Amino acid sequence: MGRGYHIHGSGQFINEGAYFDQMKAQFDWIRTVLVVKIHDVEQKIIE
Repeated sequence: MGRGYHIHGSGQFINEGAYFDQMKAQFDWIRTVLVVKIHDVEQKIIE
């Protein structure tokens, strides 16, 4: 079957810098990149 999780973290939009330039080279249509830092993952549905 499946599993359920709660994912806790924070996100930041970036539109300049080395990482943005790398992503822009791959996807020329992007305007910004969402970088998500995961702090904690809780499994909610256990088999």
